[in-house]
Amino acid sequence: MKTKFKVCIVSAEMAPFAKVGGLADVANSLSRTLASMGHEVSVFVPRYGFLDAQDMGMKRVKLNGEVRVRLGNDTKSVELWQCSLRGSKAAIYLVANDYLLGRNGVYGDPETRYDYADNALRFTFFSRAVLEIIKNLSLRYDVIHLNDHQTGLIPLLMKEEYASEKALASAATLFTIHNLGYQGVYPREMLEEAGLPEELAYAMGPLEFWGKVNFMKAAIVYADIISTVSETYAKEIQTGQEYGCGLEGVLKARSEDLFGVLNGADYVTWNPSTDRYLAYKYGLSNVKDKAKNKLHFINKNRLSDLTQQSFLMGIVSRLADQKGLDLLEAVADELLAMDAGLAVLGTGQQRYHEFFTRLQERYPGKVSVSLDFNEKLAHVIEAASDVFLMPSRYEPCGLNQMYSMRYGTVPVVRFTGGLADTVKPYNPTTGEGTGFVFHDYSTAALMDAVGAAYGVFQDKERWERLMKNAMQEDFSWKRAAKGYVELYKKAVGRKCSAPFADWVYSVSEKAL
Repeated sequence: MKTKFKVCIVSAEMAPFAKVGGLADVANSLSRTLASMGHEVSVFVPRYGFLDAQDMGMKRVKLNGEVRVRLGNDTKSVELWQCSLRGSKAAIYLVANDYLLGRNGVYGDPETRYDYADNALRFTFFSRAVLEIIKNLSLRYDVIHLNDHQTGLIPLLMKEEYASEKALASAATLFTIHNLGYQGVYPREMLEEAGLPEELAYAMGPLEFWGKVNFMKAAIVYADIISTVSETYAKEIQTGQEYGCGLEGVLKARSEDLFGVLNGADYVTWNPSTDRYLAYKYGLSNVKDKAKNKLHFINKNRLSDLTQQSFLMGIVSRLADQKGLDLLEAVADELLAMDAGLAVLGTGQQRYHEFFTRLQERYPGKVSVSLDFNEKLAHVIEAASDVFLMPSRYEPCGLNQMYSMRYGTVPVVRFTGGLADTVKPYNPTTGEGTGFVFHDYSTAALMDAVGAAYGVFQDKERWERLMKNAMQEDFSWKRAAKGYVELYKKAVGRKCSAPFADWVYSVSEKAL
C-alpha cells in the first residue's frame, strides 16, 4: 500500500484567497500539512473577482490549447492561474471565468447579502473546469479530495462522463461534508442549463431530492469514501431528520464508507504567545497576563460597567440559528444581571443583527457588538474573554472552541458534533476537564452551564488550573492530516472494489 499520495484538493474556499467559513482554513491548513509530510498536493479554487493577480503573486498557466466547458447548449472559456503560499509546498491553482466566477462575492452579492441566483451553474462550471484542466494537462492524482456541495458533482461526473479519460480513470474520490445543512439544492430546471442528464434525477435517483436536484446527495452516492469533520457528527447525521437534514437514508446506506476526522487548529496563527494582534502576549508560564488583554478590551470599548474582575463572555461566530443563538436571546438579560459582559463578532441572519444591536443599546456598559468580519478583532476577543459561548444546535466540528482552549478561554458548549469530541467536561471534584458542557437544547441547560462556569470563575486558583488544562490540549493539524491519509488509503482501496454500476444500485436500494 502506498504511503505517499498525489492529492488534488478541490474547494470553493481557501484562505487567504476566499473565506466565508471554516472550510477556508481547513483547505489551507490541510494542504500545507499534507505537503510538509511529503505528499504531492495541488489545490483548485475559483479565482473570484476580488482577487488581484499581482497582489496574490498569480501567474497565468499556459494550457494545451483552448479549454471550454459545456453548459447545456453553451460553452464557457476556462483560464488557469497558479501561485504559491509562503511556507507551503502545495501548488495552488485558481480557475477563472469572468462571467461565472469573476464576481465580488463567493456565494452571494456582498451588498445585498443574497445568494447568486445562478450558483448551480457557477459551481457546475467550476467542477467541470477542474476535470477539463486535469485532462488537458494530463495531471495524475491518486485521490481527488472534494469539499462540500460546491464540488459535489465531481464524483458523479468522473463516473458518468469521464470514466474513460486516462488522467482521471485511476483517481479515487474522497468527499468531505463540512456542514450537512448546506446541500446545494436547486430547481430541476438547472439540469438542462448545466448539461446534466435528466435520468440522474429520476425518483430516488442519485441527484433527486424532493423533486429538486441535490449536489451533496450526488457526492454521497458517487464518492468512493465520504468523511465529515468529527466522529460524533459522522454518527449524528445518520440518526434522523434533525441532523441528517433529509439525507440520513443515503448516509446510512453508505455507513461502511463514512468516517469522521476531526479538524485541526492552526497553532501558528492562533497562539497567544506570538499573536501579533494582542496588546499583551501570554502563555502557560505567564497566564495571568491574559487578564491584561481583558482590561485593554474593556477600556478600548468603553464597557464602563465592567472591571478586570468581571466575567467576560465571548462569541465569534456566523450569526445563525444553527449556533444556538435563540437560546442566548432568551436568557441574555439573565446572563447580564451578573457581574458579566458580552463581546460579539460576526455576521449572519438579520434577526440576530437586530437582537445584538438592541442588546448593546440596552447594556452599553456591558456589551460590545461588531457585525463584521474582522480577523484582528476575532483574536482580540479570544484573548480578552474568560469564556467562549458555543451553545450550538448542531456543530459538525467547530474551530473556535479549539482556538479558545489554546488562549485559556474556557469553552461553554453543547454536547454535539465536534464540540462533544473536543471539550472535556469540568470535574469540580478532581479539577480535571477543559470546559463546561450541557446536553439538552434548552435555556435552562445553557444557564446551568454558564452558572457553573461563573461559580468556578470566582475561585481564581481553580479557574487558573482550568485555563491551563485547556491550554495544554493539542488539536494540531498533523494529527488530522494523518487521519485523512488513512482515508486516502481506503478511497484507493474502494476504487478497486465492486463495479460501480452495481454499487450505485445497492446504495439506492439501501436508501429506500
